[in-house]
Amino acid sequence: AYTGESLDELPQWYPYAPGHPRLTVKESMDALLRHMDETGADRFISSTRVIIAPGYDYRVVNGMVTNFHQPHSTLLLLVSAFIGPGWRDVYDYALADARYRFLSYGDACLFLQ
Repeated sequence: AYTGESLDELPQWYPYAPGHPRLTVKESMDALLRHMDETGADRFISSTRVIIAPGYDYRVVNGMVTNFHQPHSTLLLLVSAFIGPGWRDVYDYALADARYRFLSYGDACLFLQ
């Protein structure tokens, strides 16, 4: 579990942890800027292993452009977390029309919240 001692990397299930602080975007940015001021950093480089799955709370984006992903993939989890159960209707429509292509060189769609 993330202890708050290091900002080097956030673990995979961090956003879903019971003790996860539900910060606003402003609070998050203020914390990063405060950390940079305290450390004298002029840039912030970090990484994450966070998985975005249903139950994830999107706070910064309200739209997503993505292609059609494989069933049971983590990228499909990202889409289903963004638009909810309606993702099945979108994929059913795409599968019913043989002209839609999946994977990296496939067709893209725009999802808005």
